[in-house]
Amino acid sequence: MKVLKVVQSHQFEFEERALPVPAYNEVLLKMNYCGICGSDVKVFTGAHPYGAFPRILGHEISATLIRVGDKILPEDQRVSVSVNPYFTCGHCSACLGGKRNCCLRNQTMGVQRDGAYAEYITVPKDRIITNKFNLDPKLLALSEPYGVGLHAVIRADVKKDDKVMIFGAGPIGLFCLMSSLSRGAIVNIADPHNEKLEIAMALGARDYVNTKSNDMSGFFQASTWGAGYDLCIDATGSKEAIKYCFDFVKTGGKVVFVGHSKEEMSMPHSDIIKKELTIFASRNSIEIEQSQEEIKNHPRTDKVITNVVPFAEVPEFYKRLVAKDGSIVKALIEF
Repeated sequence: MKVLKVVQSHQFEFEERALPVPAYNEVLLKMNYCGICGSDVKVFTGAHPYGAFPRILGHEISATLIRVGDKILPEDQRVSVSVNPYFTCGHCSACLGGKRNCCLRNQTMGVQRDGAYAEYITVPKDRIITNKFNLDPKLLALSEPYGVGLHAVIRADVKKDDKVMIFGAGPIGLFCLMSSLSRGAIVNIADPHNEKLEIAMALGARDYVNTKSNDMSGFFQASTWGAGYDLCIDATGSKEAIKYCFDFVKTGGKVVFVGHSKEEMSMPHSDIIKKELTIFASRNSIEIEQSQEEIKNHPRTDKVITNVVPFAEVPEFYKRLVAKDGSIVKALIEF
């Protein structure tokens, strides 16, 4: 079988390996699709704080279960599954406190341990997430990233008629949008790429603003009559977007940070107190199974998938990702 690994910054290498043999507590999966995440790109470029080389990337998994321990399943018993890619210790203060998504010893597939850019992989049985809602294999690959957006929305306790502003129309921002809409919220979104904003509108956003338009203040006044949003979500990790979150949120409102950055950020301390804001951070997800139901129930989830890339063409495709091609929202690798 073929695996694709990053051997050093900006350099992929295909490698032929024997088919992996699962241990007694493991399963063998035949990969169907694997989503490409922003963290994959950061590991590839050497920008991820936890990444190291060599590394096999990939943690957004849609696969077929073909073997359990030493038992090879007959064709009619093989099922479509996803995977929880977070390997947590279960013993640290975070795990014991119900925050296993923040495990102090967490190892995420494709980051701290090898992932799923391979034709076959083995994972422990308890990592398997069954395809309970019979999702299309492409949509099943969205389970984990949708769960990240869902977790942010659950953290903020989004409710019907809440006015929500999301900064960033990449996959996580769009999944925050979809999850907010499923709770009856009214959602606007901001991004510098019109292609992504058009997808957001197709998914149900009320309105959008291109952050390159330099009329953010005018948009704010028109969209909220100056009253502010109940919730602002940053799905970018950029200083500019975070500033807008504090500008746009209403007095007594909420701000959620789900975008990552290695930069230190300054915050408007006086304004935070003056508005008596509630600020949340959101990391990873504990709702991957729950995300499948929301994916199933949204009629246009497939709009998020803009590219399906054959496994052999992944190294070439990464050049577009590194160049930050604004037309790419969510890309899937097809095996």
